[in-house]
Amino acid sequence: MARTYNLDFTIRPANNSDIKPIAQIHLESWQQAYKNLMPQGYIDSYTIEKLIQLWTNIIERNLADVLVAQQQTELIGFICFGQTKKLKTTQTYEISSIYLKPEYWGMGIGKALYHECEKIVNEYNAEQISLWALHSNENALAFYKKLGFIPSGALHHEYTEDGILSDIKLVKPLRRKSI
Repeated sequence: MARTYNLDFTIRPANNSDIKPIAQIHLESWQQAYKNLMPQGYIDSYTIEKLIQLWTNIIERNLADVLVAQQQTELIGFICFGQTKKLKTTQTYEISSIYLKPEYWGMGIGKALYHECEKIVNEYNAEQISLWALHSNENALAFYKKLGFIPSGALHHEYTEDGILSDIKLVKPLRRKSI
């Protein structure tokens, strides 16, 4: 299933040897993307140890689909998607994470990862893809809008020691395969 793009990177399914690089990309991207959008204490609560544990659990237990973007031998980004417990009986798949090394932002890698994700969920006969995005993350919201996502109207509030974080749910209807 590996596919190479013009920027000389390949997208493939993640494996156990990708756990630490995925955790590192997640941490670096998280810190950069949410700087000045979330309380610094909340950003700092994500540690490499917690993220290694998270990605070990997801990948080793096959809890979701994870695709990585690789340039030569270096991982430069990833996307994680699947059906949450709340969505198990629906034809809705949710993107839970999409992160790139910050130096690769804006190069089309995130778009390529998303398109591979969409291709896979279409093969699963999905009706829509959803995701949650921080309401104040204008860069992410613009990115998702370009991909065809629209706000669903659903909101989620997380209460932290330093304030309230509000996420909005975005959805994208998919064309179903004809049988």
